Amino acid sequence: MSASFYLNTTKQTESVIGCRFCVAVLLCCLLLVNSHAKAEGIEIREANSVLINGQYRLNAEIGYTFTEAVLEALKSGVAITLMLSVEIERTRSILWNEKISTILQHNVLQYHALSGTYLVKNKDTAKQQTYLTLNGALEDIGRVTELPLLPARQLKADEQYLVKMKSEIEIDALPAPLRPVAHISNDWNINSEWFVCDLRS
Repeated sequence: MSASFYLNTTKQTESVIGCRFCVAVLLCCLLLVNSHAKAEGIEIREANSVLINGQYRLNAEIGYTFTEAVLEALKSGVAITLMLSVEIERTRSILWNEKISTILQHNVLQYHALSGTYLVKNKDTAKQQTYLTLNGALEDIGRVTELPLLPARQLKADEQYLVKMKSEIEIDALPAPLRPVAHISNDWNINSEWFVCDLRS
């Protein structure tokens, strides 16, 4: 075996090892980016409807994790409004589904620096509660219990209906100077995927 052949083989081996190392590093970076992206956002973990006294109501569990930009704004006194959109649809086999009703719920989260507490206020019911930690406040917002949807009499017994829900930060509820930046920033465009479940008793 010639020396030149040995050197070429060694260089090829080192090149392959080097390429594999680069690919491994790149994959690790991609995994870190993806895990970071998944760690920040809104996730509707589960939801179901119940029929109580002739009215359909919604129960759901939603997880909220804010980006650093949102956390910094919250700590600076900016109120964050989390909007829950719920749509009731009648399923149709030929045409697209028919939207029957839309329900919106707005929870405002605000930090009070003097007391070091978090205030959660439901704009639709005027109910408010104070929490010692951010996690406690977000758990409260994410716990949807018997949210009124619509009376059962509005639905036809022989039809099938769906509940679609989505949660997001309401950008237009932010202070005016912050809105233009928030509209184009990934740090602020935080929303969940649409979650779909059957409307049933």
